[in-house]
Order: sequence, then C-alpha cells, then structure tokens
Amino acid sequence: MPTTSSRNPIKCSKGFSLIEIIIVIAVISILLTVVTTKLTGATEKMNAKVCNDNSLQVQELYEAYMILEDAEHSSMFFDAFLQEYDGEVVCPSGGQFMYINEMVQCNVHPRNDFDEEDGESEGVPVL
Repeated sequence: MPTTSSRNPIKCSKGFSLIEIIIVIAVISILLTVVTTKLTGATEKMNAKVCNDNSLQVQELYEAYMILEDAEHSSMFFDAFLQEYDGEVVCPSGGQFMYINEMVQCNVHPRNDFDEEDGESEGVPVL
C-alpha cells in the first residue's frame, strides 16, 4: 500500500486546479462584458426610437391644438401646450421636447428622417 508521500499529488487530484478555475472565471467575465455592452447599445437604440415616435405623436397633437386654437406657433404657446397636455408621452431618457423648425424634437434624441440601421432614408426612394 503506497503512502501519501510516494503519490504524485497532481495525478491523484480529483478536483480542478487553481489555474483552471481562474481561466474559467476569466472567460465568463469576458463573455459577460461583451453581452452587457451589446445590451446597453440595444437599450439606447430602443430609447431613441421610442423618443422619436413619442415626439411625432406630440407634434401631431400640437399641430391639431394650433388649428383648434387658431393660433400660430410661439415658444410660449408650445410651453403652454406642454403644461396643458397631460399625456404620458415623454422621452424614456428624461429629455425635454422642443418645437424647432416645425418639428417637435427631444434635446437628448434629436429626430432625423435617416434610418441608421439600414442606411436608407424613409422618404421617396430614388431609382
């Protein structure tokens, strides 16, 4: 019967070595970092899309409000509309809506008609 001193401790090991555990933890950390970065970017894109859709909705309501009140746009009139407007249509990132160049825009997510995902504009296609 061999004694413990004559055995090779590496060959008799039934668990994981410290190096193996450190490597597994490092790989998991790298994977979590990549996934977290991708999710953060996707969340920001989604917030921008929701904000742009909300600003379009507020713009339509504001233009209808101007027609009903038979008024022209002014910054004070737009501020009064926003105070009177009791909707839950807001920027998910906490931005504020402004009326610039006949468009309602957010100060955090400026609205444009260019679709960043596929590089095509939403207007009339050019042949």
